[in-house]
Amino acid sequence: MTDEPTIGALASGTTRLPTEHSPVPERIRPRLRVAAIVWGLILAACGTGLAWFVLDPHRVTAFGVRVLSATPGDVAIGVVAVVLVIGVIIVVGSTLSVVHRGQDRARDRREKEAAIPAEPAAGQDETTGPAAQ
Repeated sequence: MTDEPTIGALASGTTRLPTEHSPVPERIRPRLRVAAIVWGLILAACGTGLAWFVLDPHRVTAFGVRVLSATPGDVAIGVVAVVLVIGVIIVVGSTLSVVHRGQDRARDRREKEAAIPAEPAAGQDETTGPAAQ
């Protein structure tokens, strides 16, 4: 076997290439990054909304007039809106943390199950452990 990287080995995402002496796993499953997907969708939605708002000059002008003529009640509503946005960010982050922890536990469980031999090793009995010598 040569040390040159192959397209298949590079595409699989492994950090080192298999050698003659190292077993190659049948399939390396990529990890799904749920947090990156969720935050990406949130940022894409915010960007789309901001683009929709900024592309119409009448909306920008109306917003400026509204901000400059704000009453104390409007300021209170703005503060409540900011607090709600911060709360949503905290809830989304906490939920994604729980999902991440669940993924880690599932991965650990799969690795643990893969490490348990299906049959007893040579010289061992299923019920008593190592065979008496």
